[in-house]
Amino acid sequence: MKSWARRHGWDEAPSIRKLEDCLETRLMVLICKEKKTGADYTEPGRAAPPGREPR
Repeated sequence: MKSWARRHGWDEAPSIRKLEDCLETRLMVLICKEKKTGADYTEPGRAAPPGREPR
């Protein structure tokens, strides 16, 4: 992994590029998942406010 990071300049990539890569990966995982739940559509690590279910 470290050699890939060096070769492709991952550490030097602008923040927007890192965000785009992250979103692309998240979307691909979601698309490939056969059975989706409401939790699949929420931000990872983000909880719903008390008394309210995530959408």
